[in-house]
Amino acid sequence: MELIRETYKDKMIVYGIYNNITNQIYIGSSIEPSTRVYNHFISSRDSNVYLQSSIKTYGLSSFTFVVFSVLEVSNDLTKRRNLRFGAPNFSWAVGP
Repeated sequence: MELIRETYKDKMIVYGIYNNITNQIYIGSSIEPSTRVYNHFISSRDSNVYLQSSIKTYGLSSFTFVVFSVLEVSNDLTKRRNLRFGAPNFSWAVGP
């Protein structure tokens, strides 16, 4: 978790969580990568229901975390976006 926090501090990522058994991938994005990854893998709070069901069924060791894209995020941009649109929630699941 610390590695993700340090590597992606003040950055937005587009990421995938790949199920190595079913070949399905969950694709998401976050402006707070360490919090989002923690929610998916540790607490399951504010995480996708289908992803959590899959992790419960196949076990965490059956998944690979992949970062597709990294974007710099300025504090000003983040504040303006949150005021105008609210916190982001643009995650979706893609199957084979």
